[in-house]
Amino acid sequence: MASSLSTIARSVTISAVRIARSCLLTSFSTVCASCTLTKRSCRMTSVSASIALILVMPITASTISSAITAAKPPVSRTPIFRFESAVTMISTSSGSFVAHRPAIGHRGLTGLWFGSTWYRWMRRIGCHTLSVSSAATMAIAGQDMKQAWDAPRDDETPVSSRPIGWPRLRTALTVLTLGQALAAAADCGDAALGTSRVLTLPREAAAYGRAQHGPLPLQPGEVVITFDDGPRPASTPLVLKALKAECVRATFFMNGEPMLADAALAREVKAQGHSIGLHGFRHPHFSLLPASEQLDDLRAVEAAYREVFGGRAAAYRFPFLEETPVLREALAASRYTLMSVDLGVEDWEPQSAQQMADKLVQRLAASGGGIVLLHDAQDRTAAALPLLLRTIKAHGYRVVHLRWDEESGH
Repeated sequence: MASSLSTIARSVTISAVRIARSCLLTSFSTVCASCTLTKRSCRMTSVSASIALILVMPITASTISSAITAAKPPVSRTPIFRFESAVTMISTSSGSFVAHRPAIGHRGLTGLWFGSTWYRWMRRIGCHTLSVSSAATMAIAGQDMKQAWDAPRDDETPVSSRPIGWPRLRTALTVLTLGQALAAAADCGDAALGTSRVLTLPREAAAYGRAQHGPLPLQPGEVVITFDDGPRPASTPLVLKALKAECVRATFFMNGEPMLADAALAREVKAQGHSIGLHGFRHPHFSLLPASEQLDDLRAVEAAYREVFGGRAAAYRFPFLEETPVLREALAASRYTLMSVDLGVEDWEPQSAQQMADKLVQRLAASGGGIVLLHDAQDRTAAALPLLLRTIKAHGYRVVHLRWDEESGH
């Protein structure tokens, strides 16, 4: 009995040490990949991640596989070893887009814990290009887990070998992973404006925008692009198309009525990686309304957001930028961030796209950057947006995407 317990303890210790070593290798590959998070942001990271993972993860997979194999008893597989191996598999394997080469690790167990963390981070910065490969390599990982358990030790009777076609399937899926990343990068080359970084704000009763409050913590030359009054089927899709073409992430402050009327379009805005804030339910002049009606409007737009997106929004912009004490107090109590603006181009007024671009250049030069106010519900804005984005790029400004911490429980 003591000998059996000693064997179990030794096997568990070996497994823990080898898994820890594999996690260190995985962390190293993560750092190498994320160091390329430059102007092309998630696009270049997708490429570097694929390359780093394809090269490094087979070593990690083989290490974990060896640990699992070492943990198995010589002949019979007792429940405690089966349980230990299952825990090892689960703890290191909970959602991955990791790919590895067929030449290494026929019994490799993919580092899925790392994959889950990386994938959630990629989604957080708006990268969804590897989701297909994620599902495909999950299938690889499941097969590898079974293979790692079923693989014979030297003193066991060999089990049936892997089907002949499996290495070819692995190779095809690896190529798919890298191909998707390269295709995503090709969508936004050096000519695109891109999103230089993500600024994640806490959920708190803060207020930004130099038109009425203090500045966002931006560097000189950084701009945050925001849109009001949507979604609108005639213009918002054109705005999304222009943003996608330049790999730019923006913040949309939506009204409750169109949000409910075009819920699918509202969800599409969020699905493309943009942030969503509130802008009143009916876009009223709150200063002309009694306190009860102001609060009713707030409750209505919050309900609309819950119905369309679930959870609770993190940011609010007053219609017409007309802030009232009643709503400011209510918003602060619910920890909303108030978002005003630093500059705009009066895109609701009749003017050409070039006039908008000239105005944008003048005001960015005066402010040095900041929060830009546009309206996705305006046809002229949708038509002018490609020129506006090229103008921002041509004058050396960099786009920052605003996001907020996820609320616990949602």
